[in-house]
Amino acid sequence: MHFQVIKDYFYNQIYEEVHKSFPSFFSVFDKEDGAYPLLGELGCFILKHSDKKDIIEQTIDFINKALQKGEYETEDAIIIEMFSKLYEDSILADNIERGLYGKALILFRKYRKESYEDH
Repeated sequence: MHFQVIKDYFYNQIYEEVHKSFPSFFSVFDKEDGAYPLLGELGCFILKHSDKKDIIEQTIDFINKALQKGEYETEDAIIIEMFSKLYEDSILADNIERGLYGKALILFRKYRKESYEDH
């Protein structure tokens, strides 16, 4: 079997980073399941708790950190699994967008615009 080595340090630590950043989030997935299912489940959790200020703040902090420290693999996972869910609630997306900066803000706006154009 051939395994691809991922050199994105943040991506490789995403399981730990998610649980550090969201203390009230409990996942059914293990680290071995990978980043995509974990981040998809996290996106649903955030959507479900979109009325909680602490969850919104944790989300903003996590996205800013992930997209500042992570590389291509982290970006893909965040965009595909989290952003797509966050865009479902326009008020939540607006609140999150207001707290983002740098690369996180650029990517969030870019893919949000694309998601609106697709619908």
